[in-house]
Amino acid sequence: MTYEIAQKSILGKRREQQDSFFIHTEKEKVFSAVCDGMGGCSNGQAASMVVSETMKRLYLSKATDESYTDFFIKSIDILDEKVLSLRDSDSRNISSGTTILTVAIEGNSLYWLSVGDSRLYIIRNENIARVTRDHNYFLSLNKLVENGTIDTDKYKDEASKGEQLISYIGMGGVLIFDVNDAPFKLMPQDAILLCTDGLYRAVSDDEILHIVNGHNSKETVCALIDESNKIYFDNTTCILIKYQMG
Repeated sequence: MTYEIAQKSILGKRREQQDSFFIHTEKEKVFSAVCDGMGGCSNGQAASMVVSETMKRLYLSKATDESYTDFFIKSIDILDEKVLSLRDSDSRNISSGTTILTVAIEGNSLYWLSVGDSRLYIIRNENIARVTRDHNYFLSLNKLVENGTIDTDKYKDEASKGEQLISYIGMGGVLIFDVNDAPFKLMPQDAILLCTDGLYRAVSDDEILHIVNGHNSKETVCALIDESNKIYFDNTTCILIKYQMG
């Protein structure tokens, strides 16, 4: 079995690149992550980079018999503490935060961890599925509406704050995250897309599906980034992994 992998990351029209990512491959294994430093916080770039680097180190020291579910859940507190311990040049604590989306593939088994609003998509044939939630205020608002706690008028009043993150690395106690308990079984030609919000805020799911199914991996990430850059101009990162039988 093989994996066709491509990535691209751009600054957009931002003054600072606050996205970080890595891809680590071994025989029949892929481990990858994207992190998006929070623009509203100082030193979002530092948070993004330290979380990306720490996640890779944790993976390289992971015990072979440790489940990915346990590994990911254990990693959350370690990553959170890393960001909370960041200091400026005067050794003062800095306020910072970042999302993280990380995936592990062994053979045809896919595992993931998400904190924040970077997204994981799985594309199979003519179908695209977003398998992670956006951990923002909309998530809370939607639950309040479903429970009958607030009415639609209150929802509309609060919706302007809907995209504010309610869970991220560096907040000091992460309670909301997405981890799959059982492996998702991949089929030949499945595509796994990791991306920061610079992509999906500009490119719809249907457009993503159309581009992924029309190109090879390298062409796909270039086309996705080019399309997003026509509209949003944000830091944008995407990683595409296509699973293939060797």
